[in-house]
Amino acid sequence: APYVWTAGIDGDLGPPQFVTNADVSFSDYAKFVDAGFAFAAEARGDKWSIAGDFLWVKLSDDVDLPENTLNFENEQYLIELALSYRPDAWESVRPLVGMRYTKMDTKFEVDGVGETDIGDTWIDPFIGVEWRSRRGAFEWAVETDIGGGVDADFTWAYLIGGSYFLSDGVAISASYRFIDIDFDSDEFVFDGTMEGLLLGVLMEF
Repeated sequence: APYVWTAGIDGDLGPPQFVTNADVSFSDYAKFVDAGFAFAAEARGDKWSIAGDFLWVKLSDDVDLPENTLNFENEQYLIELALSYRPDAWESVRPLVGMRYTKMDTKFEVDGVGETDIGDTWIDPFIGVEWRSRRGAFEWAVETDIGGGVDADFTWAYLIGGSYFLSDGVAISASYRFIDIDFDSDEFVFDGTMEGLLLGVLMEF
């Protein structure tokens, strides 16, 4: 299912020696988007389910300096893979385990001077639980997870929303998605949140 996540960023980020605070709303963030792609898919059985989520965004901007130009480029990847299981005693609740891959890569280039790259990549496991309830044409969903301890110090995420089925296999969905990440390495620091409305089209086969 393709989707759009209208996420803003709020937190501290940058190389360890030059960490800055960023509070960027989606309306400001969207001005710099060159390209992006987001897609989620799930294979759901009676007991076991496997789900994947892929998000890629590329940003850029040019800033005029007194004697030259600063070129800014940023790429972000967020990839998740999760496995869930429904116990016999629970009709709507499924515990889940998964992995989350995050990459942030930023390049600054000053015309005629040179360029600098900052960013990092990290992968962390998470555990969580999801709840879904279908009532007629409406399906409601809540999912939350915690993780970290491998690359990131800590991660926490949740999603709350619902879908309306236009037919047996097609629905429109709206959710609120929140991710909190506390990551630091010798190359890069990101201690902040990404959150916003998620809009998508759901297709069942």
